Amino acid sequence: MKVNEETWAKFKDGVRTFNRNKNAYYKDLKKEQYTNLQKKLDLIKIAEDNKDSEDTAVTTP
Repeated sequence: MKVNEETWAKFKDGVRTFNRNKNAYYKDLKKEQYTNLQKKLDLIKIAEDNKDSEDTAVTTP
């Protein structure tokens, strides 16, 4: 019985560690996706601001 309890405790600890790492991974991934979304939205704003401009020296770069 004691071996079962030890095995179960080790298993639960392993699952907790796995879940913590998994959650941290997905949290970082979501943060990176949000950052990339913000960058894309910024680019869209720049493009929209410059779409009708005739000043090619400013808009071309």
